Amino acid sequence: TMGYLSYTSDKLHQEAQGGWGFGLNLEYGLTHRLAFDLSFQRFSVNSGSSLVENSPYPFYELELAGKFYFAGSDQRLRPYLGFGVNYSRQNEEFYDELDNYNDVVYNGFAVLGRGGVGFYPSENWRIEGDFCFDIGSFSNILINRDPVEDSYSFYAWKTRMGIRYFF
Repeated sequence: TMGYLSYTSDKLHQEAQGGWGFGLNLEYGLTHRLAFDLSFQRFSVNSGSSLVENSPYPFYELELAGKFYFAGSDQRLRPYLGFGVNYSRQNEEFYDELDNYNDVVYNGFAVLGRGGVGFYPSENWRIEGDFCFDIGSFSNILINRDPVEDSYSFYAWKTRMGIRYFF
């Protein structure tokens, strides 16, 4: 899966930052209309700050979502909605105002919603596109490997496109 992420935060990055990424997905169908989807994505986010040394910085996500398909498995075009949870991690390296080096890792959880459509050119192949929204909080923060008591709310919009094989 290939995708684009636009990300903002209440205190950390108030202006939207974005970047391209890729991912892997595993889906298990419970019925013809219900499925679980486990996905991993890695985005390279371009920082809006000149202080960030490792721009674009890595932004990782692990998601578990339930999906409801509006069309049966015999249809070639199948729209769906999904809801689930997301674990996000980002790493930034920068020098602060006093010229001290900081290696900061943010970890947090979010809830997610997504909508998309899958097109089946054959029985075992699907071309899929979706649009996702995550809202959550970075509450496990490490600065130079030391834990910090703080939290940041974050919001992420993603659009993804991919090809899947079923067996």
